[in-house]
Amino acid sequence: MSIFEDVGGLGLGSRLKRLSDQCLADVGLLYKESGIDFEPRWFPVFTLLLEKKALTITQVTEILQISQPHVSLYVKEMAAAGLVQFKANPDDGRSKVLSLSRKGLSTAKQLQPIWDYIDKAVQRLLKESEPRFLEAIENVEKALLEKSLYRRVEEARYHGAKRRLA
Repeated sequence: MSIFEDVGGLGLGSRLKRLSDQCLADVGLLYKESGIDFEPRWFPVFTLLLEKKALTITQVTEILQISQPHVSLYVKEMAAAGLVQFKANPDDGRSKVLSLSRKGLSTAKQLQPIWDYIDKAVQRLLKESEPRFLEAIENVEKALLEKSLYRRVEEARYHGAKRRLA
């Protein structure tokens, strides 16, 4: 039995991080073996730009619900790899519009077959282990949007303090 099983819900974040790290490492190995210069952590921003064509960093942050510092870091790394380009924002001179470069679009074509294989492998994995896993994650995400873990802990503290006083 692992320490994570011993601590139950207390280890949720650590278990999800460990699972994420394992998946990202394996996907990174697939990219490297395929000769594609692409970091798995860029996937959400990259695919969003592939779908939407052009967005500001603020828009990316809002859509993906990822912190602005993380989005900025990923964009900086992707720009250094030549995958994205910036143009002046015609609606707001203080910001820039981000889009995939020619190299980014070419890389997307190289990545698509790998993504198809990854998707098939994940679907098989989930079928073998927990078919409703993605649905469960979505439900947890929705519940946390309604009420953060921080707020839930604060409520538990408050109710625990009230019980001790009663």
